[in-house]
Amino acid sequence: MRANQRFEAVADERVTILTEGERIEGRLFYMSNLRLSDFLNAPVQEESRFVKVKDPQVTLRQSGEVLAHAPFVMIARERIVLVMTHTAEAEPEEAGPDRDLTPTARLLNMEARSPRS
Repeated sequence: MRANQRFEAVADERVTILTEGERIEGRLFYMSNLRLSDFLNAPVQEESRFVKVKDPQVTLRQSGEVLAHAPFVMIARERIVLVMTHTAEAEPEEAGPDRDLTPTARLLNMEARSPRS
């Protein structure tokens, strides 16, 4: 540990992270004095180029095939397309076939229905 490093409270947030090809669901840890958006948008320094996720399940976005379950993964910040928290489940805006799904499931259903280029 560096001499000037202090112990600070850490936020533990259940998230889904989308990259171009993968969906990673797990627990994201970051300093609790920051909002998640501030943490993700902070200037990237050498030691913070990666986002650390505990207990992740990594799946292919297109096929849904599970690639890995691991105790820990690190994801390059520049590969992240979207981060969705699971702390507050949003209510669907309108009734429909997706009304009982979580926000993540609704997002993935929308993605599956949209035409591929």
